[in-house]
Amino acid sequence: MIWPAIVLVLLLVLPGALLGVASGLRLGWALAIGPALTFAVTGLAGWFFGAVDIGYSTITAALVWLAMVLVALVWRRLAPKRADAAALASLSEEPGRGRAIIALPAIAGVTVAFVTMAWASLSRLAKVPGGIESIQQSWDVHWHGSVIKYALDTGMVSSTRMGEIQNFETRGDMYYPAAWHAFGAVLADVSGMSVPATVNILGLVAPALLIPVGAAALAWRMIDRGGWAASFGAGLAAVLTTALPVLTPISVYVGAWPYLLGIALTGATFAVLTSVPHAPIRMFASTLALIGIGQLHPSAVPATVLLVASWWLFGRLWRPVRPELGAMKSRLRDVGLMALPGIVAAVFLVPQWLSGEQQAKDIRAESATVNVDRWGAWYRAFAMLTRHAEDYGSVKPVIIAGLIGLVLLAVVLRRFWPVVAWAVSVLFTAHALNTFGGVVGDVLGVYAGLHYSTPHRLVLQTALLITAAGGAGVALLFGVVAGYAGRHKAGDPERGREAVERTGGSEGSDGSGENGAGATAVAATGAARTDRITRPHVRPVPVVQLAIAAALVAGFIPWAVHIMAPVNHHAYEQIRDNRLTSDRDLRAFDWLAQQPEAHEHRVFTNPNEGSAWMYMRNDIPTVFRHFGWPDADETTATSMVYWHTDKIGWGEPWDTTAANQVDLALKKLDVGFIYVSPPYFWGDQKINMRMQEGAWWSRGLTPVYRDEEVTIYAVNAVIDPERIEEMRAQSPMDMPPMTTRGEAGVAEPGDDDYDDPHAWVPDFSKAYRGEGSILPEGQEPLTLQPKSARPG
Repeated sequence: MIWPAIVLVLLLVLPGALLGVASGLRLGWALAIGPALTFAVTGLAGWFFGAVDIGYSTITAALVWLAMVLVALVWRRLAPKRADAAALASLSEEPGRGRAIIALPAIAGVTVAFVTMAWASLSRLAKVPGGIESIQQSWDVHWHGSVIKYALDTGMVSSTRMGEIQNFETRGDMYYPAAWHAFGAVLADVSGMSVPATVNILGLVAPALLIPVGAAALAWRMIDRGGWAASFGAGLAAVLTTALPVLTPISVYVGAWPYLLGIALTGATFAVLTSVPHAPIRMFASTLALIGIGQLHPSAVPATVLLVASWWLFGRLWRPVRPELGAMKSRLRDVGLMALPGIVAAVFLVPQWLSGEQQAKDIRAESATVNVDRWGAWYRAFAMLTRHAEDYGSVKPVIIAGLIGLVLLAVVLRRFWPVVAWAVSVLFTAHALNTFGGVVGDVLGVYAGLHYSTPHRLVLQTALLITAAGGAGVALLFGVVAGYAGRHKAGDPERGREAVERTGGSEGSDGSGENGAGATAVAATGAARTDRITRPHVRPVPVVQLAIAAALVAGFIPWAVHIMAPVNHHAYEQIRDNRLTSDRDLRAFDWLAQQPEAHEHRVFTNPNEGSAWMYMRNDIPTVFRHFGWPDADETTATSMVYWHTDKIGWGEPWDTTAANQVDLALKKLDVGFIYVSPPYFWGDQKINMRMQEGAWWSRGLTPVYRDEEVTIYAVNAVIDPERIEEMRAQSPMDMPPMTTRGEAGVAEPGDDDYDDPHAWVPDFSKAYRGEGSILPEGQEPLTLQPKSARPG
């Protein structure tokens, strides 16, 4: 599993990072925001090619990426330069090397966190039956696999055409953000992995990388200077993410994978976007990053806006980058520069989102409140005890470190926006747990509704902010102690101040410090105390701080691995317990895949049972591709077969030999087999006994495969009796002999076919195909095309 994971990381990071560098980003931030840009490419390519009906593939996606790189290079040449470029250039003779060295603690922390979380998931994946090919028994994962498979088969992965996958018969419109799936299709193509393996690697490894990166980016921006303190804070913040159940394990468990990556990438997107007033050249990358996260999940954009609004209202508003422009003009400039990427991104995102307006209403109507009082809701939101995570208790050391960090950021650096953003995030989670009434509740509900009003989703931003603050707080303590020790050793308290004045007010290596080049001249006195702790471009390596940080990480990681073991076992092993898709199902899939008729016609399954995994795993075409019921009312062939399976082959009241409307529905859908395998996904679902048991008594169906709860029926009108008899002989459980033609009375003694197997086939020439029929005269069935003739 190591090589697939490495391929994933390279494919996820490098295309976007190269695009970021081409647009003017420095390498560090280009790597951090690279995945968001990669998702922007795959999402836009899927949407664009879907609109013009061109097949999406690795090659066409690469062409879109190449075109974007060319545009980025043009932008880099023409874009406005940094506001403080001259000042920055004078700070160091070798800024590139200095920045690279200073970034090492951040890189090390992210790497340690990534390896820890990836190992936690992949080592458990290796233990379960099937390993990398195993099936996670989650609602959303079933859908993710279907979309990737459909993209590989047809070249269609447009977010606005998802109805073609979900609503097979009606092709009803449906929106679903598809950047994750478009990338997954490329990953499967490049790596050669199967769809289940691709889903597993992408679903487990990508969060292990992007969650630490998101926390690290937030911590860097909280300190907001490009020195050792910011790097230590970023690295330690990444490490802290390894100990929070609400982050990777629980979100992976529930299958909210695109959403999880979208929220994880808000940290890097926010960090780059808020540097735009200092470096307008970053508008291009910021725009693409917003498009990328918006195509992962729409809620990631307002989550980013929440961070930006907190940062501006309680930070940049009071210290504009260009104060010499005047109080009003300088602030309008900052807001305008940050708003412009959002406006351009909206041009690409809003048309996609509007296509799913009805779904958005349904999402906003969702509720996941729990039976707790107001105090209980506040406590659970504060302690991050949401769905599933509540079973494992709160991680108090991380919370305490985060609270201390929030206090230090406010007191030492005058950074008030982190505590505001964190408090607002807690407020939204508390509202989702126990909704507030009145106008306040309505206002909170607008934002929470974009996140399905589910606490276990809303709490993700709380967790990222608290880990970022925790890392920043520890790093600030390093700076305070080091500064005090240095002044005490020198015996001259003013010596440190003089050093500050020589580098005071400078921008960090990211070029977006809280005090701009112009603002520093106005606020030099206030900046001095800050820069004693966080000043960038300090060449001496802080050996003592490095040693302390390494010791903290060396002690923290084993503890985190220990306390996370139960939740990791639950999230990565128990969810693959074959509850729905059992070993018997997998054997049935394999058997069905060996039958040529299963590839020439479709298989009708019960969507509640999750049996459509045969489509992703074995390339068997199915009518249903998700647990959810499609856009198919009672007048459709889909509903007719599902609710009246027991009527197949029993004729009409006026002619028992005629094909009835259920038979016509099978013909319309081109169904060759019906697959039944309880149980259902939800324990309280009403069982469709007409299908589960009624299929056994249908005159137009013949059971051909039986293995405990798994039963496969052949449609007599499609499968020849001789083939049916051959299939029945292969059944794991013995099948009774088939009725012969002689026993059925359709052959006379002495006829050559008297002892041949017989399967009842209704007379389609007698079927009613007038007005109101499932398959009216002149309407063509939805015949399955040979794979070589399918679009794409």
